[in-house]
Amino acid sequence: MSFPLPQYIQLYPTTRCNQNCFFCFNHPSASQQKTDLSYDNAMMLLNILGDIPMRDIDIMGGEPLLLTWMPDFIRAALSRDMSVNISTNGSFPEIMSKMKGMDPARFNIGVSLEGSTEAGHNGHTRSKNFSLALRSIQNLVSLELDPIV
Repeated sequence: MSFPLPQYIQLYPTTRCNQNCFFCFNHPSASQQKTDLSYDNAMMLLNILGDIPMRDIDIMGGEPLLLTWMPDFIRAALSRDMSVNISTNGSFPEIMSKMKGMDPARFNIGVSLEGSTEAGHNGHTRSKNFSLALRSIQNLVSLELDPIV
């Protein structure tokens, strides 16, 4: 009996997060014992996925942009004709500039807003990241990447 190969992979390269959303399945106490995916292992995974071939990667977390190598990983996946979707809380607007030139036909980035006001968002996320998320959205729009909010 043979099984069809998966069409895409959901990748959780880290379970760490710089927010503490009350509704999240990934509370800090649940993720303290886990380690991050290393860059070398992430690149090895890309090679394996390319051999299958798998063409769609959905990157989630934790907060994947806590991993400084994430923009390089995304570029490497795109260079292998893969499509990439990444979900972020948007708290790192300075990293968005590293997404410049990524093909919006194959790259999607979702920025989570957990309220339409600073008080609402920051209350739900137990953070002070609302203004950072807005700046990330603005940065992505200026790069013509049309973020999913």
